[in-house]
Amino acid sequence: SSPVSIDISKEQQRLAQFTINRTAFQLGDVVEGVFDFSRAVTTCLQVSVALVVDEVVVASAVVGDERSAKITRTIAEQHLYTPDNLRMHFVFEIPPTAPQSFNTDVVRVAWLLQFEFITERDLGAG
Repeated sequence: SSPVSIDISKEQQRLAQFTINRTAFQLGDVVEGVFDFSRAVTTCLQVSVALVVDEVVVASAVVGDERSAKITRTIAEQHLYTPDNLRMHFVFEIPPTAPQSFNTDVVRVAWLLQFEFITERDLGAG
């Protein structure tokens, strides 16, 4: 797959453009992403990026409980301090021994990137 860019907004204000090197990965691959803050309306102070794996067992398969069982494990995490930077870059490697993504009638395993942005507005400065 080829690189993909998306705009990220917070409270209807442009925060960043996020570009990822591709959208399909295999175990052992490197995940690279770039945040471009050059056209931001709101100043971003910090970005936390986490590579996580979600494991979900559907409710009908959980014995003695009507709710689905979900485990989220953080595999890697980076905290990028961004107030004086127009661009920030992160790199994660998907561990070659980790579980692959799959989906059945009973279980779903999925890899995700999670982002958390702290802005001046969050601190009451904007």
